[in-house]
Amino acid sequence: MSLTPAEADSLLVSIGHGHDGSNGGACRNYRKGGLLYDIVMAPAKQLKGKVTFGGIFSMLVLMEIFDKPNLPRSHECMEAVAADMRGDLEDQTIPFIMGDWEMGALGMYQPDLPDNVTARAQLRIAQANIPRSAIVPTDGLPMSDDHHFDLTGYRMWAERAFGLIQQGGWAPWAQ
Repeated sequence: MSLTPAEADSLLVSIGHGHDGSNGGACRNYRKGGLLYDIVMAPAKQLKGKVTFGGIFSMLVLMEIFDKPNLPRSHECMEAVAADMRGDLEDQTIPFIMGDWEMGALGMYQPDLPDNVTARAQLRIAQANIPRSAIVPTDGLPMSDDHHFDLTGYRMWAERAFGLIQQGGWAPWAQ
């Protein structure tokens, strides 16, 4: 496949790391110095100064229900992740986009259970405290099991996330 110069200037590359919460995927492990921070940030730091970072995307809220002592303050972790990553990339303007609770989740992940309601509230506090941040609504996204989206759901999540960046006026690179 051959790209025109304009297309080559506007490629979107994802540097990501999904990690199951039962294997260390909690928010604190994405903090600077945490178990997973360098796995995510090492490639991003290599690109610093060479690319425009379109956003930092997080789907961490669900795993915080397993960290009961920290659940009532979990917004602080999300705020710190945003600050750590933006700081290492030397750009406080990078949009920080967080996924809302999976509203189609079932069983222990149902959005109306007490800990899950608390986790969602903490996410909203984080969003209010993190400049240039937004929460991706998950209503109506197709699920593959009790708490994961299927491929169509993930595609729709990404479309909503980029729509929020554009609505916020945070995407000069998308003009």
